[in-house]
Amino acid sequence: MRSQVALFGRIFALCFRARPVASVIILVLLLVEAGSAAVLAIAQGVLVDQSASGIGVQLVVAVLLGAAFYALTHVGWRVQNSLAYDVAEAVELDLATDVLGFTTRSATIDHLEEPGYLDRLTVLLRNSQVLAYAAWNAIQAAVALAALAVSLVVLARIDPLLLLLGLFGIPAIFLAGRAGDLYMDAIDHNGKLLRLENRLHAIGTASEPLSELLVAGSAAAVDERADGIWREMLGYEMRARRMAVILTWLGSVIYVVGVALAVGWTAELVRRGEASIGDVAIVIALSTQLQDQINFTLGLRLRVAEAGRISDHFLWLQDRAGRLPEPSRPLAGITTGLQLDDVSFAYPGSDRPALEHVSLTLPAGSVLGVVGVNGAGKSTLAKLLTGLYPPTSGRVLVDGRPVGPGELSLATAGAFQDYCQFQFRAYETVGVGDLPHVDDEQAVTAAARRGRAEDVVARLPAGWRTQLGEVFDGARLSKGEWQRLALARGLMRPAPVVLVLDEPTAALDPQAEHDIFAEFAAHARRVAEINGAVTILISHRFSTVTMTDQIVVLDGGRLVEQGSHDELMSRPSRYRSLYQSQARGYAAPG
Repeated sequence: MRSQVALFGRIFALCFRARPVASVIILVLLLVEAGSAAVLAIAQGVLVDQSASGIGVQLVVAVLLGAAFYALTHVGWRVQNSLAYDVAEAVELDLATDVLGFTTRSATIDHLEEPGYLDRLTVLLRNSQVLAYAAWNAIQAAVALAALAVSLVVLARIDPLLLLLGLFGIPAIFLAGRAGDLYMDAIDHNGKLLRLENRLHAIGTASEPLSELLVAGSAAAVDERADGIWREMLGYEMRARRMAVILTWLGSVIYVVGVALAVGWTAELVRRGEASIGDVAIVIALSTQLQDQINFTLGLRLRVAEAGRISDHFLWLQDRAGRLPEPSRPLAGITTGLQLDDVSFAYPGSDRPALEHVSLTLPAGSVLGVVGVNGAGKSTLAKLLTGLYPPTSGRVLVDGRPVGPGELSLATAGAFQDYCQFQFRAYETVGVGDLPHVDDEQAVTAAARRGRAEDVVARLPAGWRTQLGEVFDGARLSKGEWQRLALARGLMRPAPVVLVLDEPTAALDPQAEHDIFAEFAAHARRVAEINGAVTILISHRFSTVTMTDQIVVLDGGRLVEQGSHDELMSRPSRYRSLYQSQARGYAAPG
């Protein structure tokens, strides 16, 4: 609770920092709103009592005050909403920056493999605007409660027993609060389903996966699955909403009974001569206003409760981010070697390890080739060697000492098989591989040359300034062209300590892949002379790994063989069997 209050206070401070003038205006209008209901009710009472006496000072003052507060209430409400929307958007941008920081500041990426983390992140991103409005909703709730108190004071002036009308509003507030809790439980319950529906929606609205679905004739099935998930989520929410309506209706019925009793009692006071007709008008007006205020307070209570629940996710992610390893300084170089010491790794939520008891030494300046069938653990090994995943057990050592978080990942360059198609301008698509030099034409051109992407850029209508990707009405590239730009991006850093190529050339022909790997290996050896960099090459095509210093063979997450190409070919080995099988596949028939 204390953390939530601190977060709401922080959001309130962000409001005044982002839009100070607008925030002051909103606050003033909210304070005026607190007493407007009571002033309007009293003005109506005076009008009723003084109407028979002709125009007098009290009547004129009542008319002027009533008109002024009516105008302030109705015009101010529209102004307040417009300003609050603008302020909330500015605050939402700041909060989105915080959330992005939660996911990106870590030295590792294993938290993005946790379903619970992703569920909370999805709910938070879907409801971030609720959090942006949280401070104003909390203040509005406080103002609404103050307005209720003022209205009750006015009723007490007529007769203290009328204060009992406030008690009839308590069940409505309590029951509506319970209704809000049920609805927020439904939102949290649907977090995982929402993430799945978002993924199916992305598949069905992106050209490449949709093309595959259409060819396979399964687009309708995916759409039906997404529709089913949406209906499941909607069904769960609608059940909560129906119960919320019943509870809210029950609270309203209880309050209406209280209003009837209050008006009846005031009429009795008039009969006794202890109250005026104007007092009846005040009670009727305030009863209506009280109902509106209670309904408004209920709505705010629900929004504040919703913001409180969303803030729970925000604070959980913030706490989780605080416990993630922060990156230290990037590794400057390797003197003796990079070593895995009895390393095992299992993905979050999985009982089956992706790697088991792997011990491996990469001497400084060496080039490692990694082979194995699909699912053998090759990409996982690369991500451990580059520091993107911390080992579940065992140690990663450089020059005999354990590496700190980020030391390897911040000093890594290269490309992975699941590379991204950045639909930026061409020079940005390559340059983000070394962001400080994204505008350095010489550095970007050199990276393109190393990645064999110069001919791709030469064919673009505006060269390096060409917008890429059909999403933004840019140049349409083939899969192979995207891969060449990804390779160039991975070679932007001039002197990394770890270089990795993890099967990023699947769309290229064998000769083009071999040429790129040869260029990459040559570049790696030049870098190795500077800082002892180690290089990791992963490929299904065995001809490309023959240029490496040593080769490791993975099978079922275990390192089953290692040695040079000649050593592994000189004896019966799994490597030799796989190599010869692939060579026969490339041999001409007959």
